[in-house]
Amino acid sequence: MSDDTAAHFGAWSQEFSAWAQTQDVGRVVIITPEDLLNGRDPTGMSDEARAALLKSFIKRNFPDFDADKFDAEYLSLGRNAVLGQGRAQSLDVDGDGKNDLAIVIAASRDQTKEQAAAKSAHLTPDNIKNLRGTDLDWQAMTIAHEIGHLSQPNKSRDKNLVWEIEAEQDMVQFMTTAHKKGLISDLRAVDDLTLIRNIGSFYFKDDLQTHVVGPGVQTPSEGPVPVAEHDHVFQEPLHQAQMDVSRAVGVDLINDTHRIKVLEKMLGERGLYSFDAYKLPPMEIEDKRAIVDILRGKVSIEGGVAVLPADVQDKIAETFENETEILGIGALMDDPALMYDMTRRLYLSGDFDDNPIGKQYAYEFLTAAQAHAPENFGVFSQDEKFIPPIFEQTDSFTPTDHLDNNQNLTTMKP
Repeated sequence: MSDDTAAHFGAWSQEFSAWAQTQDVGRVVIITPEDLLNGRDPTGMSDEARAALLKSFIKRNFPDFDADKFDAEYLSLGRNAVLGQGRAQSLDVDGDGKNDLAIVIAASRDQTKEQAAAKSAHLTPDNIKNLRGTDLDWQAMTIAHEIGHLSQPNKSRDKNLVWEIEAEQDMVQFMTTAHKKGLISDLRAVDDLTLIRNIGSFYFKDDLQTHVVGPGVQTPSEGPVPVAEHDHVFQEPLHQAQMDVSRAVGVDLINDTHRIKVLEKMLGERGLYSFDAYKLPPMEIEDKRAIVDILRGKVSIEGGVAVLPADVQDKIAETFENETEILGIGALMDDPALMYDMTRRLYLSGDFDDNPIGKQYAYEFLTAAQAHAPENFGVFSQDEKFIPPIFEQTDSFTPTDHLDNNQNLTTMKP
């Protein structure tokens, strides 16, 4: 760290150093935007200028750090650095399987906890309420999370979320130890940070679904949680729960006009089959005519579909359901109060009970919205209780690799 950044974090800076040692990385440089900008506005800078600024700062202040090794990454690292977008980049220089060098991008030293939470929730800071801990605690959690990435291998297509969950779980361990040392003012801030990540993700604001860590992270207030080797174990239940909500909204919106448009698209222009997701199974000419009769209003949709082959009926039913979900998502995207209320209704009526991981996502969305963004989501009672799903204490559902670590970070490694 620079002297100014180290002074800002005080006792935290020594803990970051010890924490980095636990990740088997030779040298780590931590950068804040203030290190580079000196009051300048980063918005007008080119990516090339940002990259040069970052590289020159590292070379000037840390001459024994081989800054040239990151030449392929500086365009993106510079952008992250001046904007304070958390990131960890590590390199195995000698090919021995151990990362030798790492750059950690930290948030601005002026970032408030509301600003940090708003980024995760895809809201504005004025929407965020009732966060525990201090601004410094939240800045420290960002750095601890990024350091947790440093010992991980390269991310892959099916293992981005898993690494995020593990880095977040490592952050929980770090902050738990920091609390024992009296550094963090309120350990419940860790619960708030992990919980609030799920607001934007459950509410269709994070299409990539690579940071929806909540259900996989055991925070200080929680019991066992599910673990997985691949992202889809979390992402598929999340998608199912989201579609349950969108379908429940869309079913009151879809009408015969929508269904007719779907059938027109499925049949395709001039009677040709569509080559997209609406493609119908092969049909006899009389089956095509039956659909045309529906489109011309000669028979009802229900009556016309009923005479079609079973596989065609199934495809039409599937596509109608997809259209129902699309209509629901469209309505929900512009109405956070509707999103909260419909999720709440389904949760209390047990609609998520056969999907425990999806139910945990819904639980964390409801709880976070209720506690930290009640006005944005039209929460009418902050005292209403939601009973979370229970994951039994087994090898399959407890992140033992994280919980077995030595809790005294300053003596974990020489």
